Amino acid sequence: MKNQTYILIALFLVSITSCTTTSVKEIDTASIERDVKQMFQAYDDSVRKNGIEGEFFFLDNSDQFYWVPPGYKYALHYDSIAKILKKYAPNLKYVDNTWDTLYIMPLSDKYASFNGIINSYVITSNSDTSTIKLSETGLVIKRGKHWKFLSGQTIIIE
Repeated sequence: MKNQTYILIALFLVSITSCTTTSVKEIDTASIERDVKQMFQAYDDSVRKNGIEGEFFFLDNSDQFYWVPPGYKYALHYDSIAKILKKYAPNLKYVDNTWDTLYIMPLSDKYASFNGIINSYVITSNSDTSTIKLSETGLVIKRGKHWKFLSGQTIIIE
């Protein structure tokens, strides 16, 4: 009986060790962080150039996508976010988002989490201006060669 117990323990340890060594993948965190920062810069540039409809290329149009926009208490899926962006786009003449802080944490070669503080300067179609400070946190995913927003939340802090 003791021999069988030792054999079972040994097999258990071997299976744990083999699972751990094969499932952990080395990732180039510096490269992923750089690529995701470049995606954020391209996203901000696109919004400055195209208004909030410039966001579409950067949103992951999948069933996995969700976002909690400012003022909402629940997550919205891609189709609902798209309707909101299209509805409010004509009301905004210019949007300039700049990051006070942006932290990126690569989780794998396909996922990274992020969080930061954004200063958002907006000019409406009536030429009214406002500056809003936002806190944003979320997850980005690599689809093909491009990083996309997969999920997250934006809240107004000032």
